[in-house]
Amino acid sequence: MISAITGKLVLASMITVSAMTWNVDGGSFKCWEDYRALTDTSSPQYELQTEAWTDRHGCRRFNGDYCIALGSAYGSQIGTRYIITLDTGKEFTAVLADQKADHDTVQGHTRDRHGAVIEFVVDSMMIPGAVRRAGDISMIPGMEGEVAEIRRLKK
Repeated sequence: MISAITGKLVLASMITVSAMTWNVDGGSFKCWEDYRALTDTSSPQYELQTEAWTDRHGCRRFNGDYCIALGSAYGSQIGTRYIITLDTGKEFTAVLADQKADHDTVQGHTRDRHGAVIEFVVDSMMIPGAVRRAGDISMIPGMEGEVAEIRRLKK
């Protein structure tokens, strides 16, 4: 949201949210959406993208965190930070940059109908061709494996 006092972006990372951990059963498919699909200029999703940047693999980043979308079971405050652990042992930080719509999710709003737990926000013009064709961020070296745990950070 935009602060009425300062006119600056206020993210959930600046708001108190409780820490929580979810063990995730499966979910190797990690889909993506182009950041240009976030078109509501009054939304916190759009505002966050104005301050995000694109890494060499085409993934959008905010303060170093990967920009992702999750189902509402994991929280719904844009700007909330997470640590994602893959079953390979790889961990990375992520920020909730978009919300998967409840009508597009299953299993208690934990994943989409294709089984994706995490949806990465990307610049589709910069992602590798294999990622674009497969629709799966797992094609990027280091992103292989299933999502094993999602840990919401407390701020």
